[in-house]
Amino acid sequence: MECFNNPKTLQNKTDEELVELCKAGDSVAFAVLVSSYLPFIKYKVSRLPGRVVDKEDVIQESMIAFLHAIRSYQPEKQ
Repeated sequence: MECFNNPKTLQNKTDEELVELCKAGDSVAFAVLVSSYLPFIKYKVSRLPGRVVDKEDVIQESMIAFLHAIRSYQPEKQ
């Protein structure tokens, strides 16, 4: 993934715009998108039973799945 943008220029972009940038390979757009949802994901995962290290694995695997899913996301099909 390459970086085409400065994080400050992406702060006012919609999720849909960020996804399109991610699909074009913009790693900064991906980081901005993830950072907006990561607190919620961490909160939800923290409520699951189990060890902290396993919960961290769930979060990491979720982010990897998210990255792969973005590549084929088609908002017009929603």
